[in-house]
Amino acid sequence: MTDRKYLAISIKHSAGTRFTLWGWERTKDEQKRCFSGYLGTMDYDKCELYSLDDFREHYGHGVIKCDKPVKMTMDLVKKWAEYDTVLVNYEEYKAFVN
Repeated sequence: MTDRKYLAISIKHSAGTRFTLWGWERTKDEQKRCFSGYLGTMDYDKCELYSLDDFREHYGHGVIKCDKPVKMTMDLVKKWAEYDTVLVNYEEYKAFVN
């Protein structure tokens, strides 16, 4: 829950298999997390890494799915269209897009 191993994908600002990731730079563990989702990037090595707790504490539940990560699929944007943002495991995302 506290491990920083998730990328936040903006469903609202992604299309098809072009995913907009939250945070334009990755913070260090002791720094405050970047929650500037709409100033995101498509570079998974530069975007912010989050824990599930980071999102729960900052947003709670609702338009952002932060109760558990979702699986990467070709239809991710369509499948999770009811949410503005979902969290995906970094390693899974990296393998999916490569």
